[in-house]
Formats: sequence, structure tokens, C-alpha cells
Amino acid sequence: GLRGAASNRRSNEENDDEARFLRMRRIETGIARSCANLNDLEVAVDYTRRLEEKFSLELDSTYPPGRHETEQLRMCIKSITNVTESFQRASNDFVENLIGSLMPRVRSMVNETVGQ
Repeated sequence: GLRGAASNRRSNEENDDEARFLRMRRIETGIARSCANLNDLEVAVDYTRRLEEKFSLELDSTYPPGRHETEQLRMCIKSITNVTESFQRASNDFVENLIGSLMPRVRSMVNETVGQ
């Protein structure tokens, strides 16, 4: 009777707490993965910028200016800018998508916590 109903209620509450905990854990894991992916993109942006700068300095100090071959190399090095810009755009898009996907979850967690 009464003891069984109380035990049942406690069991349901424990299941709800466990489900809430697991949902929070999945969200935290997703956020961590997303942050790691964003960091990877930002590192790629930084390294491609450094690579372009290093190649340009090397070109200037190693190859004679004004020669056709030197200018061809310079154009090739400048094309790295396109790669850098594409990484930067991907990073910006990633941030926008991350915000868009996180906000509903954050609102849900706040409402759950506040009890609304």
C-alpha cells in the first residue's frame, strides 16, 4: 500500500534525476567537442597565417626580386590567404551554429533549474 506508493514515487524521482543527469552529461560532452573543433579551426587559421608570413620572408631573403620565377612563387604564397580566409569563415560559421544550437538548450536548462 502506502510504503509501495512512496517507494514507487522515490524510484520515479531517481529515474528523473538520472535522466536529467545523463541529458546534462550529453550536453556537456557536445559542448566540449564543439569547443575542441572550434579550437582546431582557430589553430588552422593561425598556422596558415604564420606559414604565409614565413614563406614570404623566406622568398624575400632567398630569391632575387623582379624575376618571373620569384613572382610566380609570390603569387603561389599569396594564394594561401584564400585558405586562411576559408578557415576563418568556417570558424565564424561554426560559432554562429554553435550559438544557435546551444541557446535553446541553455534556456531549457535555466527554465528547468528555475522551475518554470
